[in-house]
Amino acid sequence: MNADSLARKVITCLVAGFTISALVLQVGRDYRPAWISPPLVFLGAGVSVVAALIYSFYWHLKKRDDSAIFSVVLTVMCYALAFGIALFGWKKIFKLQFQVPLSMLSQPFNELSGEWLTWAYFGYSYPFGLLVAFAQLGGAMLLLFPKTRLLGVFILLPVLMNILFINVFYHLNAGALLQSIILTLGVLYLLSLHLREVIAFFFRSTRNEPRINNALRLGLFSAILLPLWLVFSVDKTENDELDGSYKVINSWPALSRSANLASGLSKVYFDKGNVIVLEYGTHKNRKVAAYSYNRNTHLLKAVFAQNKLSQTLLVEIKVSKNQMIMSGENNKDPFSVELKKH
Repeated sequence: MNADSLARKVITCLVAGFTISALVLQVGRDYRPAWISPPLVFLGAGVSVVAALIYSFYWHLKKRDDSAIFSVVLTVMCYALAFGIALFGWKKIFKLQFQVPLSMLSQPFNELSGEWLTWAYFGYSYPFGLLVAFAQLGGAMLLLFPKTRLLGVFILLPVLMNILFINVFYHLNAGALLQSIILTLGVLYLLSLHLREVIAFFFRSTRNEPRINNALRLGLFSAILLPLWLVFSVDKTENDELDGSYKVINSWPALSRSANLASGLSKVYFDKGNVIVLEYGTHKNRKVAAYSYNRNTHLLKAVFAQNKLSQTLLVEIKVSKNQMIMSGENNKDPFSVELKKH
């Protein structure tokens, strides 16, 4: 793109405007004085983008020293990027991120949203949070100086891309997603300024490097294809028709013997990998075993080993819609339960 073109000036000013806008929203959300209302914050963010767009046309029409103005706009952009990224870094260090309310932590795992699951996971390890924070702070500082700017881009880009993908695929809130998009686009724009040098660096040929013929090149691809074959060749037989969580709604005959697997049984889980889990009242009281299932005879067999004792479950499975009946024997004792999927 021509250095003096209107398109380049518009793109540069818009990227700078959006980074300033993101910073205004970020500071206005968490550090807004009481006398500044939320609508005023949004107004400031919008004005930043509009003003940047207008200035790009003013810059082009006045035909001033393009290199000097470009340097100033780029410096403002990098300052806004560094400010916003550093703010996230310091928040991690002082434990203002990745903190989950105790009321959330006490909820069942499957009731937490993707956002709270993400925060709970990353908040589990404070040293990991520090590692991300130091990368953000170091990269942000490098952005401030022209000679170190590209190094800052290489440090920050993997971090920001990872955060962006987490925000997208784990359904974090719209504000976090918008921040990550703008910060990532800003760093990508800085990378685009050095794109030719970067491509030349990574794809340059070495004089002493031997040439690879086509046969050898195809052979090298086996490093990718052979692992695919190994993974694909593993037996993936699953009993998908059984998979799920079931609640016990009836059992007969009434069994009071604690040794019997049906006594006190409240839930049954059929998990991936042909694993059956029997739950007795609470998740803290469970028995787990691998099972085998014959699709033709509908017979299921599982051996539960506990305290050097084993209990063999051999039952016939009858499935109709969301209900299941397991009837057979447990170490030659009768085992019959009626389950409902939930």
